Parts: sequence; C-alpha cells; structure tokens
Amino acid sequence: MLNLKQVSEITSMSEKAIYRLVHKERSDGGIPCVRAGERIVRVSRSDLQKWIESRTA
Repeated sequence: MLNLKQVSEITSMSEKAIYRLVHKERSDGGIPCVRAGERIVRVSRSDLQKWIESRTA
C-alpha cells in the first residue's frame, strides 16, 4: 500500500492534487483508496495502475 507522497512521486502530480483526487468520488475520477483512520489514506499499487491506465487510454 502506498502513501500519498509515494502516489505523488509515481504520478508526477503534486501531493495537494493527489489529496484532492482521493477525496473525490471514484465515479467522478477519484483515485480508489483505503482509509485507515481519519487522516491515514493508502492506495493499492494495482488500483493506482488501473486508475492511471483509465486516465491515459
């Protein structure tokens, strides 16, 4: 599981942009994530790859 900084590095997007995307609904283009508490968010590497592919296809 990746933290938001790692997602930012992989996608070359700012951490602020990633933060906004994990708080959007998936149906509205948001990044699928898992919440492990109020402030802890993790993203599966495979879900991130699928999200990237869906945005570049």
